[in-house]
Amino acid sequence: MRNPQSIGRLLALVTTMTLASAAIAALFDGMTSVIDARLADPGLVPRKARSLRSAKSDLAGGGLLFDRARGAQKAVGHIESSFRRDVAFDVAEGTLVTELTAAIDADRDVLDARRGASGDPAFESNLTKRIALADRDLVRAAAAKGPVAALRHLVAAASDLRRAAPPEPNFRLPDVNPVTPTYGTDVSPRDFAETISAWYFGRAG
Repeated sequence: MRNPQSIGRLLALVTTMTLASAAIAALFDGMTSVIDARLADPGLVPRKARSLRSAKSDLAGGGLLFDRARGAQKAVGHIESSFRRDVAFDVAEGTLVTELTAAIDADRDVLDARRGASGDPAFESNLTKRIALADRDLVRAAAAKGPVAALRHLVAAASDLRRAAPPEPNFRLPDVNPVTPTYGTDVSPRDFAETISAWYFGRAG
């Protein structure tokens, strides 16, 4: 288990990344608007309507940056299967790739700014390695021909960053809050994977 100072630094890092990644929900507004407009077309054939509903569902999924990037990749795959070379979707996809790249760059910079602060050599080595991999994937995304290829590399970059600082730190501490169901037991953020939880540390006296 990391010492309390290292835990505090790591939690600050995870919190900052979570807040930065939460902002990407707004990136999907443009694409969702185009989907909604097309779904309102009474002449839309059922097969294309199904593709658009699947794409909209993928864009609505939650999670951190990696999860949202993967949702965008799936959504664009659905759209491209039925609306290849459609001007409105091409513009929306280009904007989505540009803004998602900016969000991943921002998370990358947050991680890079905190290198050397954890006091954990293994963590630092992994962080440096994963940032380098993310940089490689971002370069490949910028050189990709088309949104499908670009999103594939952006998902890889987001995955690298997630592996650099996983959103569920590996520690267990006793729950001393008497109003919680887990009071008196040791708990970890990993016990609440795929859910929203808040963690704080206090000292009596």
